[in-house]
Amino acid sequence: METPIADIWSLPNAREALTIFAMFCATYSTRLIGWLLLRNRTISPAFRRALEAAPGCVMAAIVAPQFI
Repeated sequence: METPIADIWSLPNAREALTIFAMFCATYSTRLIGWLLLRNRTISPAFRRALEAAPGCVMAAIVAPQFI
């Protein structure tokens, strides 16, 4: 059975909105905590490279299981 196009583009209900807000809070809190911990510190070039590589590693960890 096909879902009507109006249902696809409808606004989220309360549970979905709460879930989206909770995911926002979880994501933002990790960024905020990292910034608070590292704001007054000098980081080494090796640590900087590791931080710059992290997003790619996370994407690989999410996508790779689909091909295994």
